[in-house]
Amino acid sequence: MSDKQEYYPIIATEENLRDPEPISFALALFSALVGGAGLAVQILLLKRERPKEPDLVKSPLYRADRALNRLDEAYRSLISIYDEFGILEIPFAPGREPFSVDNKLIAELRRIRANIFYGERDLQDALFELGVVLRGEESSYVMELSSKLETTFKKALGSRILLEFFIQLGWLFQLINEFIDRVAEQHSLELPSTRKSLISDTIGQLAQRIR
Repeated sequence: MSDKQEYYPIIATEENLRDPEPISFALALFSALVGGAGLAVQILLLKRERPKEPDLVKSPLYRADRALNRLDEAYRSLISIYDEFGILEIPFAPGREPFSVDNKLIAELRRIRANIFYGERDLQDALFELGVVLRGEESSYVMELSSKLETTFKKALGSRILLEFFIQLGWLFQLINEFIDRVAEQHSLELPSTRKSLISDTIGQLAQRIR
């Protein structure tokens, strides 16, 4: 059995299947983003100053960008599915009753799980490597990331409904986007991603629904 099969044991053999717990997907995304960013912050704040090494920065920076693309796809796919089922309006509390899905949707949920799992692994690996090769003198915007990360973390866990939690997830994406954009700028590298504007639009659309 492959690693993927071990991690996703759900087999679509019945006409109606169930997602074990809808909030688990949102929490998995939260863990992926906070874990990756938090790891990078700790490494960068503890390391000594190093000379500028753009050749070593490029590879992990691009891998972090690709991992964020994968997590972003999972993020917006979940929003679409949960909106269709009315799940965005449920109270934000783990242990909610699961919802019924058909074989087609369970396959989509399995794909989303895979994007979250592999996106988290790749993001943490890439940000860990960035933390090793970046200059210690770049700690000013690392401190900024740390402060904003803590604030967003608290707001996310204080969400009343799942919709609010997804808004805070969007802000977590933006924090990490800003971080890698600033790294790219400092090292004269260009990131091809359009993810930042897409997430900004998503946050705006979700925010309009709770005003």
